[in-house]
Amino acid sequence: MDMEQSILIVLRELAQDDFNTFKWFLKKPEQVNGLKGIPKSELESTVRTGTTDLIMQHYHGKETEIVVDILKKIERHDLVERFLKGLSSDGVKRKKKENPSGSEFQSTSSSTGSAVLT
Repeated sequence: MDMEQSILIVLRELAQDDFNTFKWFLKKPEQVNGLKGIPKSELESTVRTGTTDLIMQHYHGKETEIVVDILKKIERHDLVERFLKGLSSDGVKRKKKENPSGSEFQSTSSSTGSAVLT
């Protein structure tokens, strides 16, 4: 599954309140690892497909980092696992990445076959 589809699937799993909180984090530069936030005027009335497009446009190459970070902040660790698993199911090799805060995340498989974060 490609990045765009994976993001959209995760956003569709969010209840409206969680989706609104997810968008709130996207507006705040300090909340998206120091990257420039998406302007409020662009995010204000977007639905999930539009939000996916904005993430792809504004954070090209850093989409995984941004989505994982925000999902963790809204305490949707189940969706972090599903998102990373969806990306890796397409045969995309994921390597350890370091975000600007110095923490690392990696998708690996456990003996049960589910994705785990390290």
